[in-house]
Amino acid sequence: MLDENKVKVGLSDGIPPLVELLQNGTIRGKKDAATALFNLSLNQANKARAISAGIVPPLLKVLKDRNLGMVDESLSVFLLLASHPDGRQAIGEFSFIETLVEFIREGTPKNKECTASVLLVLGSNNSSFLLASLQYGVYEHLVEITNSGTNRAQRKARALLQLISKCEHV
Repeated sequence: MLDENKVKVGLSDGIPPLVELLQNGTIRGKKDAATALFNLSLNQANKARAISAGIVPPLLKVLKDRNLGMVDESLSVFLLLASHPDGRQAIGEFSFIETLVEFIREGTPKNKECTASVLLVLGSNNSSFLLASLQYGVYEHLVEITNSGTNRAQRKARALLQLISKCEHV
């Protein structure tokens, strides 16, 4: 999708119907909505529009419903949203952090990679996310990922452990 088209879709209120489809659509509809929302959210202004349209609750519901098979897609959208201040505010609930730690603990290698990326962006911007993840037991699982995760997951886990170390020294 061309950048100017992303802007046009965002400006013409194309995001709220996609959020609605993500919330109430069929499995195929939810997958299509997540893909479209991901592409649209590559544009910074569209991240704010998606957040204003209420993307976080339905996206969290899709993330938690493992039967949909959309964990990585959901985490990819969350990664984009986490890079926006309003996104961090909207997803900055401890229940979300607990969900991330669950995927770091029990997810597929790709789930762990995506989850570590989201947690790294959140924690880089607000140490309370890191502290919450520590309370949910993330540390030992990050150490495990540095030894046995995908290459990208290992890099993200190492960066998270360094960030946690700096946070604990403050």
